Amino acid sequence: PAPMPPIIETRDLRKVFRTLKRQPGIAGTLRTLFSRDYEDKVAVEGITMSLEAGELLHVDAPLRIVVDDAHVLGASFGAFAGALVRRMPPAVRLVLLTRAPLDVGLPEAIAAGRGTLIDAAALRFDAARVRAVAAELGVVLDDAGVDALLSRTDGWPIAVALALRAPDASDALLEELVARRLDALGGGDRALLAATLAYEIVEPAVAFGDAAAAAVRFNALADDGALVARVRGGYRVHPLVREALARDLDAATLARRHAEAARAYLHAKRLRPALFHLARARDPALDVAFLRGDAAAAVASGLVDGVRDALARTHDAAPRGVVALVEGLLAKARGGDARRAFADATAAAEDENDRELAFEARLQAVEADLAHGDPVEPRQVDDLLARAAAFGRPAQVKALVRAGWADALAGRFADALARLDAAGGADPALLADVAPLAAYAFCALGDFESGERAASALVDAWSGSDDVVRYVGALGWAARFALLRGETTAAYELAREAERIARPFALRAQSAAMQATLAEAALHVGDTALARTAARAAVRGADAAWYSRDAERARTLGARIQARAAALEGDPAAALTASGGADPLSTADAALFATLLDLPDAAARRSRARAALSEAMPLDGDDAVALLAAAELLDALDARAGIVVTTPLRAGPFDGLIVRRRDADAGPRFETQILARLAGRAAPPRTDAPIEPLTAREHEILALLAAGLTNREIAQRLVVSARTVETHVARVTGKLGVNSRARAVARAVALGIVAPPAVAV
Repeated sequence: PAPMPPIIETRDLRKVFRTLKRQPGIAGTLRTLFSRDYEDKVAVEGITMSLEAGELLHVDAPLRIVVDDAHVLGASFGAFAGALVRRMPPAVRLVLLTRAPLDVGLPEAIAAGRGTLIDAAALRFDAARVRAVAAELGVVLDDAGVDALLSRTDGWPIAVALALRAPDASDALLEELVARRLDALGGGDRALLAATLAYEIVEPAVAFGDAAAAAVRFNALADDGALVARVRGGYRVHPLVREALARDLDAATLARRHAEAARAYLHAKRLRPALFHLARARDPALDVAFLRGDAAAAVASGLVDGVRDALARTHDAAPRGVVALVEGLLAKARGGDARRAFADATAAAEDENDRELAFEARLQAVEADLAHGDPVEPRQVDDLLARAAAFGRPAQVKALVRAGWADALAGRFADALARLDAAGGADPALLADVAPLAAYAFCALGDFESGERAASALVDAWSGSDDVVRYVGALGWAARFALLRGETTAAYELAREAERIARPFALRAQSAAMQATLAEAALHVGDTALARTAARAAVRGADAAWYSRDAERARTLGARIQARAAALEGDPAAALTASGGADPLSTADAALFATLLDLPDAAARRSRARAALSEAMPLDGDDAVALLAAAELLDALDARAGIVVTTPLRAGPFDGLIVRRRDADAGPRFETQILARLAGRAAPPRTDAPIEPLTAREHEILALLAAGLTNREIAQRLVVSARTVETHVARVTGKLGVNSRARAVARAVALGIVAPPAVAV
């Protein structure tokens, strides 16, 4: 058998080099190691080494160099290790154990197949390992004992070992270890840890007024690595340390610490962690302040349970206006009609002389009227705008957006955009309100480029955040606007990504619109199985839709998609049976299916459908596009029969959209596939302009984007900075000729560069 490879375990690098000199098969002194075309000087533990052409290249003996606590050796060691890894032969392995990030060029090494990152969690013991260690130590454990030990120690080997060595004293041993480390701290550092013990992750910019000074102190603690570790976004104090410090506090003091953390996160508009601390602070006044000022934003971000819990904790103590407003927001989240609740909130807030709360209630009431198709009187809009002036720029922008939607739903798209011009440079946090209106108005006017920029800005704004619900909403809007522009492949990928990310969340009010968009896009690209599944889900979610138009569209589109899917699958008889609606679009589809079946009354059906389409007034851009597509398909069917006719449409305010869509040929369409089937041929393949080749790293980045990872998650996965990922994403989008990460994924999937994400059907 081959001899065991030599293993060197030491923090003393001098010993490493002395040992290496004595290893069989390793010649030279390792004085010279590296580069062919330059020399570098690296100081490590007082040793200066001249690095030049590969004197290690002849080494064939297996060698493992293990450096424990490598983080304490600092940046100079990182530079040395990174250079060594790039040039050492296959027989040599360098293992670095570190509690903090060490810049050794690990991403590049992984990409080149020379490196591997093992997370500490992989070292945790499972039940089998616990049993094996227990058996070796002569400790008898049944299954319940193993489970209890794992629960108590979280599987960490040192904790398991202590518990098995001293079953009756392991907790005391751990406490003693922690106490000794705390006693060794200076009074200022101990007070710092005690002041932040409520935080899961300490973020100096959130927790301290002087963030820079706090970061310096935490960095000094993290350099040791035993009590504090650097993590993404801040610092993590060891849980045992936090528990030890918490034992010195009574329940009331600990609750006050959570209240301080909640206030800090609310000030930073970080609502998810704020709710975590609110639940532990048990401070009714703080709950009321949150509900009054942040409940609407929390519901919009999907934090419905946290809002509901906060209301339950303070229901009897909160002002009537706050209770009515939050009850309305919760009804909105589950798809209920909240208009009565918002009216009650407005009246109660005025009785309580709470002008800001009354404004928020009026804002929600106007949106509720728009959502349910009720006209909003001009005086109501003017009153809202006048009241907004007293509450700052964000309130004014929100009021302008509601006024703009009132204009857009009445077909006054130029007026809606003028409202947004008046809003000026809105806070990025308000983009979720501004961008959908801007994109819709631009698309309705036929300015597809501006519409796409607005939709892409919305997606990009939320892609790097932790607000998954807002990101899902942004993807859904972008998919709907892509359908308006005729970019069906992009719509398909955007909608699939939205559905996949939203799957673990109970987004009842958004489900109908999202599933209807996915069903329509899937049908256009020929994915009939997904189209059917999404159509059924859209119908199921219609009752919970917040917008009445979304509910109506989901119901009618659901049945229409099922019929059209049957036609694409080669069963026009089933399609005709399923198309029982009396609306103009269903009538047009029935005429199509009759033509596919070559029924005697097919021509008469087309004539009746044409008349119905000519009289139909589109309610929105989706309607206008659907009516146009149906009319063009009827005209093409008649042309095949030798009848030259053009179906007139009442486009009204959507003239710009219709004119631009007539010239659009951006993606596959149901109508194109049907006409190809009638002609006895396959649908024409889509052609794309060649793109600049992607590098290996760009392919890797693109695959992770397609998997739905955010820039921050990609940075973690590849162990690079977020800025580096942003640079790669910019290069990928540039090479693909698109202006957003979501569009990049859509085009890459369409070109076969990456596989589409798996979707459960």
